[in-house]
Amino acid sequence: MRRKRLKHSAHVLCRMFCGWQLYGDWDTLAERGSGLLVIDLLQGLCRHNGEPIGDLHIIDVLLAWLVEDLQAHNIPLAALEEVRFEVEIVLQPPHSTPSGPGIFANLECVSYIDAGEVVYTSTFEEEQEWLVSPDVIDPSDPPGGRRALFPT
Repeated sequence: MRRKRLKHSAHVLCRMFCGWQLYGDWDTLAERGSGLLVIDLLQGLCRHNGEPIGDLHIIDVLLAWLVEDLQAHNIPLAALEEVRFEVEIVLQPPHSTPSGPGIFANLECVSYIDAGEVVYTSTFEEEQEWLVSPDVIDPSDPPGGRRALFPT
């Protein structure tokens, strides 16, 4: 197995998760609120605070890139026992932006690629501002945001 390539893959996957293609999942993640998101990329499973969460677009994006990258370097996907992400998501109260409601999200990502004998890991942290649908913010809640986003 190509050690450097799998370390690179873990590194890239962590950064890709925080990239522009997460945009399609902002509303879904904002509705779930702060917490731990765990993604098993090979199984296509995703949990938020231990609860199953519906399909996220980013899972398909990451898996497609991984498969293509491994094929380009003659590494069989079957050689990997697990590809997992853990993302600690911390959301700030919603605020107004010129484009609509926004939420600052701090993402602390850890990726794991288990190749049997060795587990390759990478970490990445980033703060983002997510522009969310007005439906994500419940107007009946007091100023400062939706109770579901930030339970007391």
